Amino acid sequence: SRSDYYGSFYQGATVVPQMAWLVDVADASKPGSILVQSSRRAVAKGKIKKVIPPTLVEREFVYGVLTSGEVVPFAHLPPNVAVLPIRPRGDRYEILTREEALRLGYRGLAAWLGEAERVWGRSRGAKKEGRSLYEWLDYQRKLTKQSPKAKYRVVYTTFAIHLAAAVVRNAPVEVEAPGGKVALNGILIDDTLYRYDTDDEDEAYYLAAVLNSRLLDGLVKPMQSQGARGPRDIHKKPLEFPIPKYDRDNP
Repeated sequence: SRSDYYGSFYQGATVVPQMAWLVDVADASKPGSILVQSSRRAVAKGKIKKVIPPTLVEREFVYGVLTSGEVVPFAHLPPNVAVLPIRPRGDRYEILTREEALRLGYRGLAAWLGEAERVWGRSRGAKKEGRSLYEWLDYQRKLTKQSPKAKYRVVYTTFAIHLAAAVVRNAPVEVEAPGGKVALNGILIDDTLYRYDTDDEDEAYYLAAVLNSRLLDGLVKPMQSQGARGPRDIHKKPLEFPIPKYDRDNP
């Protein structure tokens, strides 16, 4: 039978095109805003060469984004710095469009979103999907459903030869940048990872242990499609097996 967790793991958000969201910090010396530009890594990997030039953006819209490229078994590298047009509302986020940002007085964010809209307009995805920049960022509500209140996120890779899972603490993280430090206002998960939110640290590490086990990795192998470099697609296949719900009273 399927795992009790099958319906509780969700694919992360479509944080693309990456050069519209992932950033390098150029200057963090101002108290209320930071100077950011399109991430060199995102530009190098992306098919769109249009980049967003240095722009001052309000600090409250700076988050961390974790992709599969940062995840290894039981650990992860620091998340990517990102500008995201979201703000917490209870146990969810809400999206702000450029017009809403202007109306609320977030001129830096509005300027960034204006450039991001131009980047999206030149992308193949805009023509193929027929969605706005904001609809694609929050496709199937995969961004706004990530709880800002969850203490831990358990993540595992969507496409890989082997399963790799890690526990992510969803808390403000400070990163060093030119001119000072930048506080990331939470960690969001992109669509190269599946995620499960929990406030129970023991449950989080229990799931990471099971998902990283050689036993489960071996069981999943025959179910994976084959690519040029071997097995690849994982998706929810690990959760097709009867991983029981965490029970602290069951040794």
